[in-house]
Amino acid sequence: MEYFYNQKKDYGYYDQPTHPTGQSMATAAMVAGIICIATFWTVYLPIVIGGLGMVFAFLSKGFEKKLSNNAKVGFIFSAIGFSACTIFLAVGIFYLLNNPERFVELGQQLDTMGAGMELGFSYEESVKQIIDMLR
Repeated sequence: MEYFYNQKKDYGYYDQPTHPTGQSMATAAMVAGIICIATFWTVYLPIVIGGLGMVFAFLSKGFEKKLSNNAKVGFIFSAIGFSACTIFLAVGIFYLLNNPERFVELGQQLDTMGAGMELGFSYEESVKQIIDMLR
């Protein structure tokens, strides 16, 4: 008897395809990790996408004992991008809080660009109030 893919067996059911479980989630984790590393200097995007990439990597495992290679790469890239973004953000906040004159200059630059005009407030005054609260 010749074997065909969907040939009915004697025991009453068809052969099922042998697609590895979780492969699409592993690929999604890898893509999220690459995007996370590529955009680590932005603030919100790598935090959200990096977190999703790590979750996708673990969800791709399913009931298997080990992660697939794509899931491992996705988790590592997501973790690196997430960590780099967090460090980048922490260093920026630390620098601005230890150099309040630079923080005030940033507020002045935003005011000269007209960033707060449509909302009716001055960034320079807001920055000065924040600095006074933190002292």
